[in-house]
Amino acid sequence: GSFHCGVKLFNLNRRMGERVIALMRIGGEKMIKINSIKAGDICALIGMNNVHTGDTLITGKMRKRFKRKPIAILPGVDIPPPVFTCSIEAKNEAKDGYLIECLDKLVKEDPSFHYYTDKYTGQLLISGMGELHLDIIRDRLQNHYRVAARVGKMRVAYRSSISEIVEKEFDYTYELTGNKQRAYMWLRLEPLISEHDEDSSSIENRFLFLAPQSSLDDIPAEILEDLIDAIREGVENSFRCGPRFGFPLHGIRATIRDIEYYEDSTPSAFRSCVSRMIKDMLNSTEPVYLQPIMDVEVHVPTSNFGNVLSDLSNVRKGNVYGINDGITTNDKIVSAEVPLRSLVGYSTAVRSLSQGTASFSMDFLRYGELSAGELETLEKEYPGIS
Repeated sequence: GSFHCGVKLFNLNRRMGERVIALMRIGGEKMIKINSIKAGDICALIGMNNVHTGDTLITGKMRKRFKRKPIAILPGVDIPPPVFTCSIEAKNEAKDGYLIECLDKLVKEDPSFHYYTDKYTGQLLISGMGELHLDIIRDRLQNHYRVAARVGKMRVAYRSSISEIVEKEFDYTYELTGNKQRAYMWLRLEPLISEHDEDSSSIENRFLFLAPQSSLDDIPAEILEDLIDAIREGVENSFRCGPRFGFPLHGIRATIRDIEYYEDSTPSAFRSCVSRMIKDMLNSTEPVYLQPIMDVEVHVPTSNFGNVLSDLSNVRKGNVYGINDGITTNDKIVSAEVPLRSLVGYSTAVRSLSQGTASFSMDFLRYGELSAGELETLEKEYPGIS
């Protein structure tokens, strides 16, 4: 197939149209404008506003051809959760709005990069896959978008969860400017990580709406979908900030067992009801705090092998599960599971231990529970939060 500049495109993931105003062939730092491309060509598309990395695009003509047939959406990139977080702010307060615009553009380009505002401190936080990743983000903001920003200390992206099943029934009533709002709900929270201790990397929060049909018969059909969406939104918003330290919740299934609709019920009332319930339920149970565990592979000469192995096992508190020969007989490959909090600054440390001859790579493996000693250290890192 081929594609010409000006042809309408349709984004299958976002369900919206796009128009390309220019095609550019990229060669190093040079960009050459072209009129068309064919299958196998690599180029840049200029002018699209709502396309994210991993989206599937088709031409408008192809969409009409397959109007009555399903169109396959190509699988996107498998993106692991971000594991490092730091604060960021524009040096000039007048640039705060522009900073947010730039971060939005970076999120579109890089799905492994996230930003959000901390509920307790009000700080703008950015999250990524490592120290180098966030350094590159900062460099792009400064040199490409011309935003001078202050970046805070790098911190590990911890998570919180629950250790037991919690259920609650709640009849919510709220009056605002003479208007009464009411909602009843029966909610169940249960942990998922304990079911998959060996691999929690793919465990996500889940939402199930299992209210019996008899409870739904009293709800007007035209607002039922909005009501369920409001409940889902309330659950998702509550899961963004856990108890005590404010870490996002991970690996929890929220199941709506029953609801009751009244004449003065609204979607907003159900959203507030579920948010209040989750807050109370989390405060009534013992939380579990989780840290990212990384799969680390170090390539090191045999002359420095002992130093690196000792550092991983004793200093970094890693679990070494493999030692293999490298490409040559003078090299070793060490494989270990290491808590991410122990790997902050590891690139500098491993160079020092090996006189600059070792290299390493790390990938997110799973979330692991913090020990009592690690939790005490965490309390010192986050003073004033209780």
